[in-house]
Amino acid sequence: MRCSDAEARNAAREQATVRVYRPGEEAAAVRADALYWDAIPLDERAEFVWQLSLELYAVSNPNTPYEPGLSRSVARVVRS
Repeated sequence: MRCSDAEARNAAREQATVRVYRPGEEAAAVRADALYWDAIPLDERAEFVWQLSLELYAVSNPNTPYEPGLSRSVARVVRS
C-alpha cells in the first residue's frame, strides 16, 4: 500500500522534536544543535548538504537546468 503525501507529512510530524530556547540560553541551543547533528550518520548529513546545494542552485538559477557532471571550460591551455 502506498501512502499519500499527507500521510507522509503526518508521519514526519510525529517524529519531530521542538525545543524553545529563551534569550540567555544560547549555549544550550548550540549544544542541542550539535547533539542533533551528531546523531545523524555522516553519509546522511552529506546527502542533506547535497540536496540543499541542488535546491539553492535551482533557486539561484531558475532558467538553467541542472546538468550533472563536470563542467566544461571554453578555455584551453597551449604549451609553447
